[in-house]
Amino acid sequence: MAVITTFDVVDCNRALAEAGFSGSVHLHDACGSQSLSWDASLDSGPEPVGPWLERFFSSRGATVRAVEGRRLVAGR
Repeated sequence: MAVITTFDVVDCNRALAEAGFSGSVHLHDACGSQSLSWDASLDSGPEPVGPWLERFFSSRGATVRAVEGRRLVAGR
C-alpha cells in the first residue's frame, strides 16, 4: 500500500484548483490507516470529485476508495 504524503495532498489541492474546483482535500492519518476528506464546496465542481480524486491518487500509486459522506480511505 502506498503512503499518501502531505506533499501529495498539496499537489492534489493545486491540481483541483487548476481543474476548476474550489476547496481542499484534507489528510487524516492514524495508526495503520489513512483517510481523506474534502470541503463541501468541491461537490459543486466541474465533475464529480470522488472519481477525480481516485484517478489523481491512482496516478501516484495510491489506491483510495469512497466511503460514506465526503471521505475516501486509502488502502486496498
